[in-house]
Amino acid sequence: MKYFVLFVIIIGLIVIWNTQVKNRSGNTDNQDNQSTPSISISEGRYRTVPPQAKNKIEIPYNQSTYTLYYSSLSNSTIKVIPNFTEKINAESLSEKNNCRIASNGGFYTTNDTPLGLLKINDEIISREKTDSNLINGFFYLDQVGNPHIDGQYPSDAPTIIQSGPFFSAGDTISTVNDKPSRRIVVMETTSGEYYIAAITTKEITTSGPLLSDLPVILFSIEEPFQVRTALNLDGGAASFYKDESGFTLSELTHVGSVICVK
Repeated sequence: MKYFVLFVIIIGLIVIWNTQVKNRSGNTDNQDNQSTPSISISEGRYRTVPPQAKNKIEIPYNQSTYTLYYSSLSNSTIKVIPNFTEKINAESLSEKNNCRIASNGGFYTTNDTPLGLLKINDEIISREKTDSNLINGFFYLDQVGNPHIDGQYPSDAPTIIQSGPFFSAGDTISTVNDKPSRRIVVMETTSGEYYIAAITTKEITTSGPLLSDLPVILFSIEEPFQVRTALNLDGGAASFYKDESGFTLSELTHVGSVICVK
């Protein structure tokens, strides 16, 4: 009888021991899982994830979706920085000049000279181009530094960039060799506010709409503003945009000038 009792005790101890081993194993597995957290590479000094855009709108059009990244020009100090011969990286140039927001300016020729009128702080760098239906608009700063876009400009405006097309609601654009490209525009809203913006495809930020589709896309916006007029700036490979959060769309080739917003 005593051997039977001893046998039962031994079996009981074995069962208890096995149970404890399994519990320890389970706890170890849990601890292993807990000791390998998902680490965000955007934390601390190892941050490599790019900043997210502060303001953007998704615009569906013609079986595609475009993203408009935009920044306000209101209550800001704006200057234009030439970069035709220097060919400095636009992001570096904007950082050097403490630009809170920045974009490329107008077009330039294969000889690295401005295409059309460029006047900076009352100095005329390039004369007006009058023989183009596309380069038909102007971004200018008035005497107190407020931005404007129009199909004409006051002679006393200290800073002027000729670019285009300039268009209002209902306008159409006709051009040869129209290709999908990232676009940079200055927009005036129906409430009189001014914004600078980049327009890309949702999936590929180096691409964007056809130039001929640009008016329809912009004037389809209903919220948070409605566009009254818009001026197209240089685009494609020579386009650059940075907002105040640090979100950046970098150029693929040098930009001729930078619009710097402080």
